[in-house]
Amino acid sequence: MTAQQESASEDAFLQMRHLLAGRRQLLGKLVGGKQASAESGHQVSTDQVQNVLGALQQKASTTVMVNGKPAPRTITHLKQDLLAQLRQNTPDNKTPALAEEDGDAIDLVGMLFDHIMKDVRPNSPASTLLAKLQVPLLRVALQDKSFFSRQQHPARQMLNTIAETGAYWLSEDDADQQLVGKMQSVVDRTVKDFDGDLGLFNNLLEDLSGHLQTVSRKAEVAEKRHVEAARGKENWRWRANAPRPWSRAC
Repeated sequence: MTAQQESASEDAFLQMRHLLAGRRQLLGKLVGGKQASAESGHQVSTDQVQNVLGALQQKASTTVMVNGKPAPRTITHLKQDLLAQLRQNTPDNKTPALAEEDGDAIDLVGMLFDHIMKDVRPNSPASTLLAKLQVPLLRVALQDKSFFSRQQHPARQMLNTIAETGAYWLSEDDADQQLVGKMQSVVDRTVKDFDGDLGLFNNLLEDLSGHLQTVSRKAEVAEKRHVEAARGKENWRWRANAPRPWSRAC
């Protein structure tokens, strides 16, 4: 990324933070509450946040218990787990406080996931896969703010590919099970191997995109054969029902 692109990404992230601050201020007025500040607790570093998220990344559960029932895990739940883990390492068990920029990045990722999940069926394979991606993508966003503004960002492209595929491609037939398996493999490798190297997303995205192209070509061939078969049937019916020359003579 060039210096100009990096500057543009920083400006875009700053604008998002301003919008987020305005939203918080409005919500605070509506509920009559006060926003917590970093000064009210022990501020933790980004490295500490990354270390805790690295540990949470290896936890397989993508659900939480809400009122005694399992529910899909959200970024809000992850943020609560993050702060609980950080509390164990703060002096005198003080309340940990995220740096404002880190807190904003986490909240923006949460809003992004909330928006994406509106188009994904609950309890579907795609829903589970997206939940698994939450922690790695949080770590990406904390490390590289261009995640929010660069359309070609590899981690953002992977997120979009999984979400769009889950929303518009997946069904219950056997062919889709192969696609589900491929996406599971890609996501599991992300969870297992990501530790700050964004190149991993490039490699895995290339692998997934190649598989999707193969599936798309197979679907096009199958559709073409179906159309040709339908045309052949229609031609046969026309010929069978067409008047024969000798029938007039009779």
